[in-house]
Amino acid sequence: MSSANPESNESLDDKNKKSTQAGDLQNPPDELETLPPELKRIVQTTLSMQRISPTPFISPIQEKINESHISKILEIVEKDMKELLLILKHLVNILSLI
Repeated sequence: MSSANPESNESLDDKNKKSTQAGDLQNPPDELETLPPELKRIVQTTLSMQRISPTPFISPIQEKINESHISKILEIVEKDMKELLLILKHLVNILSLI
């Protein structure tokens, strides 16, 4: 996980302010492309719901979330996906014996 420093946090804050402008919601950030499909779908849904709303709604959670939170979520998702892959491999082995 990358260490968070004040400079990167400031640049993230600047990016967040820019992305909350109405025109920028039409063009999702490049970081969205690197997310796992399930998480990408959730983020896209959230962004589209914000576009529909006549006034921008930012929940208290959205205001407090930072890079370390997102990194932790991605680590958890990656771990879960590896565990699921392992389970699927075991199932395939069991089914091949039948």
